[in-house]
Amino acid sequence: MAKIAQVAEKTNMTAYTLRYYEKEGLIRPPRDENGIRDFDEDSLRRIYAIMHYRRAGVSLAQIKEIFNSPDDDAFHLEILEATRKQLAAEILALEETMNYLDYKIEVHKGKHPKNISMEEWLAMWKENPALALKK
Repeated sequence: MAKIAQVAEKTNMTAYTLRYYEKEGLIRPPRDENGIRDFDEDSLRRIYAIMHYRRAGVSLAQIKEIFNSPDDDAFHLEILEATRKQLAAEILALEETMNYLDYKIEVHKGKHPKNISMEEWLAMWKENPALALKK
């Protein structure tokens, strides 16, 4: 069992956010004899689920629906597969951006010619992202 400050620190969330999740019915932490939230394992599992779902772009309304329909596998799969597809596309875009930044760092270190066109760089990256830095 953990108090709200401990959970906030452990999850890198604010106490306000945790209270909001409780107000919205996403978590239901038990309370001790003084009425203070005492987060149990179930609450912590839900908080970590919320954290990962939110990071992946799942809305709080969708998360609530997921939590309220634990046996509706088809519904869960629909949301999770769509979210995973979107996340994969975002990761690919971020990888391209990281590669471009690495390329620009190399240019400014004098290890790459400055006169390469974007079309040439994109062609190199699409052919082989790792090689785009080496050419």
